[in-house]
Amino acid sequence: YKLADGPYLVESLDETLHEPLRQKDLQLRLYYPRTDNACPVIVFSHSAFGSRENFYLLGQYWASHGYVCVHPTHIGSDTSVLRKDQPYQAMQKAAADPQNAINRPKDITFVLDRLTAMNTGDAAFKGKLALDRIGIAGHSFGGYTTLAIAGQTFVVARNDTQLADARVTAAIQ
Repeated sequence: YKLADGPYLVESLDETLHEPLRQKDLQLRLYYPRTDNACPVIVFSHSAFGSRENFYLLGQYWASHGYVCVHPTHIGSDTSVLRKDQPYQAMQKAAADPQNAINRPKDITFVLDRLTAMNTGDAAFKGKLALDRIGIAGHSFGGYTTLAIAGQTFVVARNDTQLADARVTAAIQ
């Protein structure tokens, strides 16, 4: 890495996409270089209690070097949780909810599917996404998300007998 920005001017776009299967909206921020060339894609998953607004310096930096960077907000383990009730209790509840561990990789899968559609039908991105060159990165809970998308199996040990040894990856697929 060099500290200097790359040769491309960077633009950003906020999108809200509706995912009909789970009946949820997914907010994205895209950072992309101003170029007519197809660019490789990096999907970046934020840490717990973050959002699409976090890690913007990475998104801008990578885009300046020729990457399209997609930062989704993972609802349920995002900053909005901190605005509910008492923040500490809200954080504990969100961290203990296995649905967040299941939904994050599903969010990424939906984003990847949507990028395919954008690359063929969206005026701003048509032909500009090199979808044969995709990287996925994340920080903390976003690192878990990255590993889950890559196929890592996680065993979740819980006191609740219905959730004991639940295989998160089985729920993702």
